[in-house]
Order: sequence, then structure tokens, then C-alpha cells
Amino acid sequence: MGATGGVGSIMVQLAEALLPHVEVIATASDADRAMWVRELGAEHVVNHHQNLIEQVTAIVPEGADWLFTAHSHGQIDTYAQIVRPFGHVVAVDDGPRDVSPLKSRSIAWHWEFMFTRAMHRTPDMIQQHRILEQVADLVDSGLITTTAAVRLSPISASTLCEAHEIVETGHVMGKVVVSGWGDEANG
Repeated sequence: MGATGGVGSIMVQLAEALLPHVEVIATASDADRAMWVRELGAEHVVNHHQNLIEQVTAIVPEGADWLFTAHSHGQIDTYAQIVRPFGHVVAVDDGPRDVSPLKSRSIAWHWEFMFTRAMHRTPDMIQQHRILEQVADLVDSGLITTTAAVRLSPISASTLCEAHEIVETGHVMGKVVVSGWGDEANG
């Protein structure tokens, strides 16, 4: 879910690079976005605005094993219908507080937060370093590429406001990046 967004577009690539035996079903709302996620590696593309449940169950009648979401608010009933019994949902947003519609299918809900190890000083904090090294290797090998679609510069109040306005539309394809302090910092 949300495959054309900044996090979702990286997730499509990670799934393809790390789990080559898995068929990725990505969501996209139009033909340009569908083409983009196919280029990132998705085997199937569905339009989340047009009867998502029917589209997904046509591809995987028994339901999806895993569902990744960056936008889960208001979607739990849909997820309960498209994830197979004993499947998994992984969310990176603050999402819902009530996931009880998933219970009858024993669907597991997983939160992912990249700062958990550091914030809670878990015994496996070094794992974050290993994960970042693995991602760097995937980038160096070309298996993961940037999804920066909008680049704004220099860093200023106006470019930060512009970036927020773009992201708040909810229709950004890829990442919005604000960088640089202007020519005087680079030269």
C-alpha cells in the first residue's frame, strides 16, 4: 500500500532485492504511477481507488502473505479482507489503535520504527549499523536506486514550506528532498 510514496517506493525495491521469490503487488492510482512501480520491480499493480479487494484477491485468491503500509488509517477492514489468515501487516505510520477486525483471521500487526533500537538502547543496537551497511551494498550494486522525485534548494524557510505543501497533498510520487545551503556553502 502506498507504493508510489517515498517509503513505499523503497519498500518495493527492498522486497525485490531481498526476497526475489516474493511477488510484489503494488498500489498506484494512475498509469504513470503504475509504470513507475513496475520499473521499481513490482510484478503486479492495482489501483487502490478502484475496488482494491477484488483486484488483490484476483491475483492472490487466498490473500496476501504480507502487507506493508505507510497509510493505514481507515484501512483495517480492507486489510482484513486482503491478507490471508495468519498473514502479517507491517505499518510505519501511527495508524489505527483498533486492529480487532484482523483477529478472526489471526493476522499479525507489526509496527516498524527505525529508531527503536537507539531510543530504547536494545542489546542488538549494532543491528541498525548492519542494516544500513546492507542497504548501502544494495545501493552500490544498483539493486536500490533513489526515488527522489522533487529536489528543492537551498534549505530555507520558503523551500521547507514548499516541501511541506507538496507532501501534504498526499500525491507525491517518490521522495521530496530539500538540500544545500546555497552556492556560498559549496564553494
